[in-house]
Amino acid sequence: MYCHEIDTLARFVNRTGTATFDFRIGCPSYGDPSKKDIQQFTSSVPQNWLSRCHSFSLYAPEEGWRTPKTTTLGDLLGTYSYEALERLELIHTGTKMWEHMLETLMSRIESTSLGLRSLKIDCGLETDHVVKCVLERPAVLRRLRCLEIRDLKRSIPWTELPELEELWFHEMEDSDRFLEALDSRKLRKLTLGGDFMSLPLPQKICQQLTHLTLELLDLKDPIHVEPLKLPSLVYLGLKVTQFFLSLIEAPKLEELVFQFDPFDENPYVYPDFEDTAITPRVIRLDVLKDVLADEGEHDQFSLELGIWSKVEELHLTTFESKDDIGSTLTDALSGSASQRSFPSLRTFTVLHPEDKDGNITQETTKSEQVKNLQKIAENRRDAGCKDLERLEVGWYSTNGKDYTLEDQSRAWWVIKWENCLK
Repeated sequence: MYCHEIDTLARFVNRTGTATFDFRIGCPSYGDPSKKDIQQFTSSVPQNWLSRCHSFSLYAPEEGWRTPKTTTLGDLLGTYSYEALERLELIHTGTKMWEHMLETLMSRIESTSLGLRSLKIDCGLETDHVVKCVLERPAVLRRLRCLEIRDLKRSIPWTELPELEELWFHEMEDSDRFLEALDSRKLRKLTLGGDFMSLPLPQKICQQLTHLTLELLDLKDPIHVEPLKLPSLVYLGLKVTQFFLSLIEAPKLEELVFQFDPFDENPYVYPDFEDTAITPRVIRLDVLKDVLADEGEHDQFSLELGIWSKVEELHLTTFESKDDIGSTLTDALSGSASQRSFPSLRTFTVLHPEDKDGNITQETTKSEQVKNLQKIAENRRDAGCKDLERLEVGWYSTNGKDYTLEDQSRAWWVIKWENCLK
């Protein structure tokens, strides 16, 4: 909540009644709340108003709040109970000013938030008091199922995280050594990003992982990356990452995701799909204008490769409103290429960005995009392929904001789908 009207904030809280809610505080463009403001607010809301909060995000404010008076807010947060709290985010709370607030808040969370399951820490510059106030609380760590860490300058006490199922970390100090020490018997989902030079995953972790995502990594040198045998893996995500698929042995893989950074002038090319043994059922791929300029980049899609043999669902995303998927991909999916790729395809979708101008040409472009997919379905039928069970084109809106991988804005896309089979 970014609200400089304390009365308005109090009215909003009161109107939630007995409902549960998420609460995010920080980054205001105005000055810090005075002690009088805090007292006025607390007298206007129920004493237990934060006991219904499911998700609490504490975001470091602008410079205007970096004063000792912020301790009044820290005292406020330390007076409540957080019985319903399931997810806690501490973002850029690495400055010394936040130590008192974190200490009072975490003390209450430790004693009242028995249902806490998810913790996200993005430390910023200073981390000593974050470690002291948060990570040196075994009672809190034992409750966690999901942990997200960025910019932490210390090791993690794995023995105090016996229930951990999902781990996400970026920009860790001495990342490779940190990974070598990873130990959690229930860990199933792992996301890595930042400065890794290799992937020294312990064998036990490799055996149990079901989901692996690599973000913002450059692992194009296979000399420094050992082959990974992942017998339980069902999901592999490569997001703005250069990586050799030949290094992955995953016989149970169900889904493969490959994402570009759409604003990189020199985006990573597609991995070598020819040199891999994985046979996913679902593939999600980004298609970029810069890549489309070189149609040869798509030649792999027109080949009868093992990776395409079991694909039942193919989902493509473009980032230019007037871009289509290109002639090579169209021919491959139409069954008109010299080799028969995607023989098992049942579902095919394409996502395009909504035209921000909203002009007349937008509707014309949409109509053409629908017809293009319908033509692919007709050509597949003529070529003797199985009929598609789902064929859709969609247009996503980002509320006028550019997509960035860092803020995971794809999760907030508003999408309108058009059924091309009706």
